[in-house]
Amino acid sequence: MMNDDLLAQLSTRVPLADRGQLVRIVERIAATMATWASPASHAALKTLVGEAPLRDPSSSGASLRSIGLEALYDAVADETSTSRGTARELTQTVALMMAHALDPQARARLVHDLPREWAPLIEDPHDVPADHRPAPPVDRGHTLAAGRPGATTPLSDAAFAGGQSDSVASSDDPGGARKLSGGEGPTPHGRDLATGRR
Repeated sequence: MMNDDLLAQLSTRVPLADRGQLVRIVERIAATMATWASPASHAALKTLVGEAPLRDPSSSGASLRSIGLEALYDAVADETSTSRGTARELTQTVALMMAHALDPQARARLVHDLPREWAPLIEDPHDVPADHRPAPPVDRGHTLAAGRPGATTPLSDAAFAGGQSDSVASSDDPGGARKLSGGEGPTPHGRDLATGRR
């Protein structure tokens, strides 16, 4: 009998309206895994899907031993009438959630029993024990509190690259005598910024 907790979790993450399709996908993945499984892994898979899918010759057995992941993705695509890419994501999600439904020792045994290409399906890269995670690098100079939130050259310290030789940005006294605060009166007609003449 199918594990109801597993199906409830899968139904929230897998976009299939038909619960029967979901059950068949779980059974197919479990039956394929069971062809490589040791007796202990077989027993763990049985807690997820029951005995019937694991012993039924039409869904498991020697014919499935030769099935690779690509063929499994094709079978799931046929079952769900979806694209191969969608079937790949669906298979990966279901297999990972099945692995999470097992206890850590059973999951480790299953990873050991399955071909190497299956390991990424049931090993969650984010599921690393805290004592095995690398420590984040400590860079005391690049913190928000230090006013340097991570940039190699913060904008506040960035050097001005310069501008065009006669631009306002490259001048020490932009506008010079032509600015209002330092001007000496009206400019002669035709010699202003509006006409482009100096």
